[in-house]
Amino acid sequence: MKKIFLILMILLPLNVAAKELCLDNLIVKNGELSLEFDKYNLKYTVSIAKDVESLELEYFTDKDVSVTINDNHDLKNNDIVTISLQKEDDTVSYELAILKEETEETMVFQEAINNQENNFMMQYKIFIIPPVCLILIVLSWRLLFRKHKK
Repeated sequence: MKKIFLILMILLPLNVAAKELCLDNLIVKNGELSLEFDKYNLKYTVSIAKDVESLELEYFTDKDVSVTINDNHDLKNNDIVTISLQKEDDTVSYELAILKEETEETMVFQEAINNQENNFMMQYKIFIIPPVCLILIVLSWRLLFRKHKK
């Protein structure tokens, strides 16, 4: 009984994470995301040309999710476009920091944002790797030391 409880305790967070409210994909048609899209990363930098006034976004998500895009007009350098998802009582927001044309100021800002995004990805990997390793250890232990029926 303790073994089953232990395995359920390990697998429960993985099942909850799989059902999170998120975008399946995000494409910026008139700009470039700083990182490849990952549905668990909520902050991105988008580089756009000087003449772009709003982002042309294509996104994919579940049918019953309501999507709202805020502050996507008259874009200036360092503006934040927010994509909010809502399903029942849950809400998740993606933030897109805008970078127009390369200047000294935007290069420094982009470096700071990229460092923040990389730190988030490292935290995400640290959160996922230990439970997976523990599951593999438990399963290996079970296979190695199980009782053989005669």
